[in-house]
Amino acid sequence: MAAIEAAGAGAKVLLLQATPDLGGNSRISSAWIRSVNTRWHKELGIQDTTEAYAKDIIDFGGGTRDEKKAKVIAEVSGRFV
Repeated sequence: MAAIEAAGAGAKVLLLQATPDLGGNSRISSAWIRSVNTRWHKELGIQDTTEAYAKDIIDFGGGTRDEKKAKVIAEVSGRFV
């Protein structure tokens, strides 16, 4: 979105993609924010783990993701959402 807004304002923009598939996490998000252990998970009885979510982040990145960062993202995702 930042690149689109900057280009719309007349800036020259170079957009780099960190994942092998154009669109990154937004491409697979289905307009949802990925997370684990939210109140909605609990209400619906959905059981997931921060470890599984961190592994998903790492796997999706095709080896380009930092494991420590993936773990932090997974750990705080439920509170963030």
